[in-house]
Amino acid sequence: MSPDKECKLSEHPTKIDPFYKSKKDYRKRIEEGVEELSELQRMNYVSNRHAILLIFQAMDAAGKDGAIRHVMSA
Repeated sequence: MSPDKECKLSEHPTKIDPFYKSKKDYRKRIEEGVEELSELQRMNYVSNRHAILLIFQAMDAAGKDGAIRHVMSA
């Protein structure tokens, strides 16, 4: 979207259907994602060339702190 174009929030859904089938599938996907993220983080650290900035934007009490703790706990 270009900066000069008007953004209509009603055209952008904020709720999506889960992409996992069950809690077991969810745990498996999280484990795989953590492994991949860990490997990418190691490669990024070793290269010493790039930094990563993550921006979490949401209303108060939307779970930002919990999401950050969950992602960084691995």
